[in-house]
Amino acid sequence: MAYQKLFLELGITATFDPMVNYDYGSENVMEAYHQLDAENKLKLRVHGGYQVFVDKNPLADVENAIKCREKFKGDRFAVDNIKILLDGVIESRTAYLIEPYSDSNDGYRGMLRFDLETLSATIKKSNEMDILMHIHTIGDGAINFALNAMEKAHTKPENRAALTHLQIVKPSDIERMAKLGVVAVANPYWFLKEDATYTMTASFVGEERAAKQYPLKSFFDKGVVVTQASDYPVTQIPNPLESIQFAVLRQIPGEPETLLYPSERVTVEQMIKAATLNGAYQFKCENMLGSITVGKKADIVVLDSDITACEPEKITDAKVLRTMIGGEWVYTRKI
Repeated sequence: MAYQKLFLELGITATFDPMVNYDYGSENVMEAYHQLDAENKLKLRVHGGYQVFVDKNPLADVENAIKCREKFKGDRFAVDNIKILLDGVIESRTAYLIEPYSDSNDGYRGMLRFDLETLSATIKKSNEMDILMHIHTIGDGAINFALNAMEKAHTKPENRAALTHLQIVKPSDIERMAKLGVVAVANPYWFLKEDATYTMTASFVGEERAAKQYPLKSFFDKGVVVTQASDYPVTQIPNPLESIQFAVLRQIPGEPETLLYPSERVTVEQMIKAATLNGAYQFKCENMLGSITVGKKADIVVLDSDITACEPEKITDAKVLRTMIGGEWVYTRKI
């Protein structure tokens, strides 16, 4: 409930919990969400990700996720995603790359947690059962591999498959994502050069790849549906205004030395859509959420200023005044 209070204060109306079966085989988290929902204590809309593992039985786990979707179905909580961790992270040299790590003498490219046959079968099963697919892909090798599996599984745009993190990306794979209708779930909070992290990344993958981390504008330009996420609580508090600001500036305001890949900057308007209508699209909710439209549910955030009219450096000066979910004011800022 403390997380809910924080999110409502930040103007968040819906969130994705990627591992609602964090304790494998346990339904405790799902039961808790369901109970809060039934008691009308869950104000946020929560989309749940059911994680599957290659060393368990991923096809059976997809079927179990479907059972959980029905068992815990409610107004504000839904088990509507299959979550897969396909590779690791660059910091531990476990992200899967197309070309070897720069500090490798033996062609080491990182780690994959799935083989192609199992991944494609899991995706195909998820598509058939009409449950969304959400895959962690940091390295360009993992992104390429995931797209190969999606093609093998005959993934279509209506499946709304999603790849998240997208740190190092092969440009031609952006076009493949557009063709398959794969959603790009970006993490703008990471779109900057931090001394220690950037130096370490460059030592592992080389300056050329490090300098082109986290493309964003290219996804928009190629027609990929872009949404935004925080990876909280792994990373910082998920303030959507900070996410928008980082995507627009790609640096810490007033610190030009932190600028990362400036040609991939996007507009405030693009990021507002990424955080609203595109987010609803990702979860197949765009017919009832994501915009202020007659007939849709009234999920509304009121700011004290227009972030499209200010300098990008001032975006985070805006304050959330009120948050409404389903026509109910669930947060009002104390003046």
